[in-house]
Amino acid sequence: MGEICARMWLLGYYEILYRVSSIEYAPIFLSSEIFEKVILMITNEDISKVAADLGTRVLLSTGGYLKELLKKVGDQSRLQMAENLSAYTEQLLQKHCNVKTLFYGDSPRFIYDFFVYQDIGNSKHEFQDVCVRDMLAVGTRFLISGIGGAGKSILMRHLLYDSVKSIDYMPVFIELRDLNSSEASLFDYILYEVAKFGLNIEDPTLDAMLSDGKVMLFLDGFDELKLNIRDSVRKDIIEFADRFPEIRIVVSSRPEEEKTGWHQFMEFGMRPLSVDKIEKLVNFLKMDDTKRSQFLVDIKEKLIVSHESFLSNPLLLTLMAVSYSRNASIPTRRHLFYEQVFDAMWNQHDAMKENFAREKTCGLHKDDFMMLFGGVSLHTYKDSAVSFSPSVAKQAVARSSRLLGIMVDPDLFIGDLVIATCMMIRDGIDLRYTHRSFQEYFTAYFVGKMSVDIRTKIWNELFSRMMFDSVFDLLYEMESASVESEFLIPRLRNMIEEVECSEDPHLAYLKRVVGRVIVQKIVDAESSPERYNISWARTNELTIAEFVIRHANPGWMDKVNENLNKLENLYPVNHVDSESPIHECCRKLFLALEEGDNDVQIVPGATGKCEQEVVAFAARHYPHMFMSYYDAIKSSFDMVNSKHIQFLKGIDSIFS
Repeated sequence: MGEICARMWLLGYYEILYRVSSIEYAPIFLSSEIFEKVILMITNEDISKVAADLGTRVLLSTGGYLKELLKKVGDQSRLQMAENLSAYTEQLLQKHCNVKTLFYGDSPRFIYDFFVYQDIGNSKHEFQDVCVRDMLAVGTRFLISGIGGAGKSILMRHLLYDSVKSIDYMPVFIELRDLNSSEASLFDYILYEVAKFGLNIEDPTLDAMLSDGKVMLFLDGFDELKLNIRDSVRKDIIEFADRFPEIRIVVSSRPEEEKTGWHQFMEFGMRPLSVDKIEKLVNFLKMDDTKRSQFLVDIKEKLIVSHESFLSNPLLLTLMAVSYSRNASIPTRRHLFYEQVFDAMWNQHDAMKENFAREKTCGLHKDDFMMLFGGVSLHTYKDSAVSFSPSVAKQAVARSSRLLGIMVDPDLFIGDLVIATCMMIRDGIDLRYTHRSFQEYFTAYFVGKMSVDIRTKIWNELFSRMMFDSVFDLLYEMESASVESEFLIPRLRNMIEEVECSEDPHLAYLKRVVGRVIVQKIVDAESSPERYNISWARTNELTIAEFVIRHANPGWMDKVNENLNKLENLYPVNHVDSESPIHECCRKLFLALEEGDNDVQIVPGATGKCEQEVVAFAARHYPHMFMSYYDAIKSSFDMVNSKHIQFLKGIDSIFS
C-alpha cells in the first residue's frame, strides 16, 4: 500500500512539473529515462480516465431506441456496455493519439507533447484554438482542407481526443488511405474498425448509436485515396450521412478543385500559424538550446518576412528547424530546402566528426541512395501509398535497384531509411513516410533525372495529381526548361491551334477547358419545389493554362482573380431555385432520366436545348470559361514559348 501511495505521489508531483514546464526543461529535475516513464504514465492515465468517463456519459445521455434497449436489460448489462465502450475508446485513443514524428521517430508520443492549437475558418466563421464544441455549434458536417504539412492529421487527432473529453458521442476514426486496399463499402469498413477495437459488430448498441446520432465520425485523409476510387468513396460518405442523418462527420483533405458532392458539408480551411504559435512549436522541438534561441531571433527579425509561407506551415517549420540546426540558414526554393533537410538528416550522426562521412549500413553513397529512394518513392506514389507492409517496401526497393543498376540489400536499405535518415518510420508492422512531402520531393527528384522518352509517358499522370500534391510544382522548380519544352508548350500549342482553326472558337475553347457540367438535385423533404446545384469539372488543359499564367506573369493571375471576384459578386452562388429561368431546364433534364439518379453530367457541345441552356448558365456563373480568359492563356503561351526559343538560341551560340 505504501509503495502504491508513493507511486501516486510521484506521479502527481511530476505531472505538475510536466504540465507547467516545457518538455525541454522538465528533465532537469530527473533523469531522461525516468522522465519518459513519467510522461507515459501520465499519458496512459489521461487516456484511460477520459475513455472511462465517456462510456458512462454516453449511456446516461442516450435517447431513442438505445434508451428503450437499456430499459430492458439489468444493471449488470448496462455496466458491461459502459465498460465495453470505455475499453473501445481507450484503444482508439491509444492508437491515434500516440504518434511518431520526425523528431520523435523512435517511439510514439502523445500528441499534446508537441501539439500547438490551430485555427480554422471560412467566410462565415473563424475558430481560434478550434475545439469540437465550437464546430458543433454551427453545424454537423465538416470538411477541413489544408495544403500538405498544414497539420490536418494532427488536428483530426486533437478533435478526436477533444470529442471524447467534451461531448457525449462515441468516436469512430478512419484513416481513409486504408480503403485503398479494401473493397468494402465505407459502412462495412466502419463496422470492421469498430469491431477491431473491441466492440462486437453484432452488438445492437452500435446500430442504436448510429440511428440515434450518438456517433462522431472522423474520416482523415480523403486526398490519400487513390484517384480511381475517390468518387465512389465520396458517394459512400454522402450515402452514409443520408442513412444516419443525426451523426456528426468531420472529413480532412488537401484542397480539391471540384467540390461536387460536398454540398452538405461546411468547408473550413486551415489557417497559417501565427507568430506566437510558431514560437510555441519551435519550443516543443528537440533542438540545441543555443540554436533554438538564435532560430527564434532570426524568425522575428528576418525569416518571418522572407519565409512566411514556410514558417506558417507546421511541417515546413519543423523541417526548417532541422535544416537550421545544421546550416544556420534557410533556402528560399522548396526543392533546395528539402535537399538541405535530407543532407542534415544524412549527416546528423556525424556532424561532430570533422572530415568524416560515414557510409550507411546499406553501403551506398548519398547520390545512389537518393536515386534509389527516388525510385522507391515513384513506385509507392503511383499506388497512392504512404504506408505499406515491409514486403511491399522490399519489392519497390528490388524493382528500383534493377531499374537503376544499383545493387543493395533491401533490408539494409530500408533500415537506413528508418534509422539513419528518418525518411520513414515503423508504424506497427508497417512502414510509412515520416511525411508525404518526402515521398513527393523524391518522386520529383527521380523524375527529373529520367530521360525524355520516359518522362513523356508519365507527364499526364503527374499533372493530373497537381491539385492533390506538390510533385509537379517541385519538378518545375528543378527542371523548368524540361517541363516547359516537353509538356506545357506542346499541350498549350495544341489547344490554341484547335481553337484558332475552329468555326466556333468559343465552343471549341469550352470543350477543351470544361470536362462536364454537373447538375445535382437537392434531396430535401422540406424543399418544394425541388432545388438544384450546378457545378463543373475542369480539364487538365485549363489547369495547365492557369499553371503557365501563374508562372509566366503572376500579375496576370492577380488581374484574373480580381475579375473573378467582381463576377462572383454578381453571381455569388451556384444554387438554382424555382425563380431562376434555368430551373425548368434542370427539371426537364431529371424528368428525362429513367435511373432516378440525383445528378446529371453534361458534356459541353451537347445538342439538346435543355443541355445547351444549362451549359450557358454554368458558363455565365463561372468566369473561368469566358473567352476573355483565353487572351491571358495566349499571352502566357507566347511569353513562355519565346523564352524557350531564346534559350535554345543561346545554347546554339555557345557551340557555334
